[in-house]
Amino acid sequence: MTQLKKGQSVKARTIRGTATIAGKVQEIIETTKGLWVTVQPNDKDAKPFKTRPALCTPA
Repeated sequence: MTQLKKGQSVKARTIRGTATIAGKVQEIIETTKGLWVTVQPNDKDAKPFKTRPALCTPA
């Protein structure tokens, strides 16, 4: 698994696997059940979404 950093450009898949979206890492949250990554899509009209680090690849 690659180390993701805040502000890094990534291509992330949604949790349900419905789409692959290019964007930037907005924040990385560590919970008791693992890591979550919040991605802000490059399309400014789209809202941020949460996904797992394994579903993100550096762009």
